[in-house]
Amino acid sequence: MDLGLLKILAAGIVIAGLVAACHERDNRLIQKGVDSQIALEAAQKEKDKVLAEKKDADQAAALRKIDEQRVKENKEHEKTIAQLQRDVRSGAERLRIATVHQPSKTPADPTAGRVEPEEGSVVVPEVASDILGIAAGIGQNVRDYNDLLDAYHALELRCQ
Repeated sequence: MDLGLLKILAAGIVIAGLVAACHERDNRLIQKGVDSQIALEAAQKEKDKVLAEKKDADQAAALRKIDEQRVKENKEHEKTIAQLQRDVRSGAERLRIATVHQPSKTPADPTAGRVEPEEGSVVVPEVASDILGIAAGIGQNVRDYNDLLDAYHALELRCQ
């Protein structure tokens, strides 16, 4: 073999070795970058998970506080209605039905055309107590409906 051919062959082997080494170095750098990106994404995912858990815990605490306040308000309302019903039954409070005086038809009357409410008739205490109970039940139904809507909207926000 010729010395020139050997030099060319040796140079080709050296160049091939350098290309392979550069390729291996590039592969290591690429893998290092990929590993780094995966680690960053995992850290960000963990950070997002912690933030979401904190947000959920804060929302749950706020909802519990609202629920506790509503229970307290409902108990106070029940006590107030019960006391009012006792007062009506005992005669300390009276429920009246308002009546309206019909206006005079004579033009000479200075109060013609004006409607003036009168004190009205007193409702029987047992009936008045029942009326208060019915009104309290309706009021509770309205509060329960509003509570249901609030809970729905809170869950809707939580699911977004």
